[in-house]
Amino acid sequence: MVNKEQTRIYTFRLTKETADDEQIIEMLDHIPSKKRSEVLRNMVRYGYKAGQEKQKEKRELQKLEKELKSEIQRLYEWQEQKHQELLDELRKGVYPPSSSREAEDPGMTDKVILDSANAFLNSFGFGD
Repeated sequence: MVNKEQTRIYTFRLTKETADDEQIIEMLDHIPSKKRSEVLRNMVRYGYKAGQEKQKEKRELQKLEKELKSEIQRLYEWQEQKHQELLDELRKGVYPPSSSREAEDPGMTDKVILDSANAFLNSFGFGD
């Protein structure tokens, strides 16, 4: 048997002002009166657990958002640093490796473009 100190009685009122209340009233009217209390208790328990779970998910999403913003900031700073390093190297007259290859053999770029164009034309049957 349940001790009176452990039992608390709560009451509430449903009105027909909202569609949700109307649906709840209709559902409760179809439940035997002896079972209504148990059904309402389960509904409150479910609603409470669902609310707690939503709050937990929200906290987790906020944590992930903060981590993501931090990582984006870190990548932005890294990009800025690399950009500045490249600008410094260009000011000194040092060029990236791909540019230095072109400077060694200026005709190489023309040959590569010509080969690519021929390969493209050959793929459609318009080659040499």
